[in-house]
Amino acid sequence: MKKLTSNTFKFIPAALCLLFCLLANHAGAAITTWDPQGSNTQNFYTGNMSGTWENALWSTLTSEGGMATPVNWVEGTAALFAVNSGTGTPAFTVTMNANHTVAGIFDGSLNPNPCPVTIAGTGTYINASGNLNGIDPTANAGDPGSITFNVVVAGDATGGMCAQSGAGQVYLNLANTYAGGTYLGYSGSSFVNGIWNFANNASFGTGPIVFLN
Repeated sequence: MKKLTSNTFKFIPAALCLLFCLLANHAGAAITTWDPQGSNTQNFYTGNMSGTWENALWSTLTSEGGMATPVNWVEGTAALFAVNSGTGTPAFTVTMNANHTVAGIFDGSLNPNPCPVTIAGTGTYINASGNLNGIDPTANAGDPGSITFNVVVAGDATGGMCAQSGAGQVYLNLANTYAGGTYLGYSGSSFVNGIWNFANNASFGTGPIVFLN
């Protein structure tokens, strides 16, 4: 497994960065939060948070607490992992058996604390079109955040992936097909401490890799 850090692409010319920046639109998106424990208030939750993406195991609340009756994934929103996760929460896997459009992933950068999560299965993770889809795991002492993609990441030329400022790790383990490019940082937030791990020469899809900020 190779690693891509904040120092890897210092040599990309500024003019090239500007050109690719014009192709991306960093747009906000509604958030759907992984919530397999429902309204359990244990914080941090130390039970098994694994489950299937297509099941009713999500929360649409804007607060950190879970829903008494979780709901289905809302297509085209950003995924947030997870309700009441943090120190002591075991690593877990979300199994994606169908194709889903996702407008980025947040893991510890908003209300909940970070957690190690793997997305696996026979489905395809599709970057939302017309969006610079942020992937943002953070890492606290003794409380690491990581996102492992064991599914194919797809998407058109307007749907990129953006490595945001979190200090966690991202693992791209398969040959991906997304064409929107991989952006390191974005306007207002630099790519400083995070690590992106890639397994092959197709991990970053078919688009450019740009040191954006």
